[in-house]
Amino acid sequence: MPSHPSSRRLRHRAASIALIAGLAAGAVACAPDEPEPDPTPTGFASEEEALEAARATYEGYVNATNDLVFAEAETAEAVYDWLVDEALASERETIVESQAEALSRSGAAVVELVELSATSDFSGDFDGDACVNVSDVDITDASGDSLVSPDRPDVLTIRLTFVPSNTTSTGLAISVITGRDDGASCEPS
Repeated sequence: MPSHPSSRRLRHRAASIALIAGLAAGAVACAPDEPEPDPTPTGFASEEEALEAARATYEGYVNATNDLVFAEAETAEAVYDWLVDEALASERETIVESQAEALSRSGAAVVELVELSATSDFSGDFDGDACVNVSDVDITDASGDSLVSPDRPDVLTIRLTFVPSNTTSTGLAISVITGRDDGASCEPS
């Protein structure tokens, strides 16, 4: 009988399976002269800018996981591009195991929320809280049987650690992805 991944791996797989406007020229002409804020070590001039980069980074990762096909190894590269350190090692292991077990995934995860963690100062490495809807995501074994627990919530609560990156379009990569019980609410408002 084949061994099934632990529930933590399934949660990570389900979670795996994860934006800046300009000013109008007229508004710039009327704006009072104010000194430019000093960028933080990550290069962000404000918390809002860091949040937008974090949101775009996590959405880029989730979109890449939505395009992932376990049986097509080359599709994993787009997922790996958003990750470093612990998150990259864990994702590689999960994908390799999924390939070896002939697992399949279907459906798409949707990012519902990304917020900076209350403890983040967005300089250097910083944490964010996310809510990702995985209600349409299924993982099946080679026989087509679902491995997703019927108790899995539709929306997963995620904590992310973002780190500066010169290799992504957002200037950030994700170094840690974990579940969480605190932080931003994922309950519908």
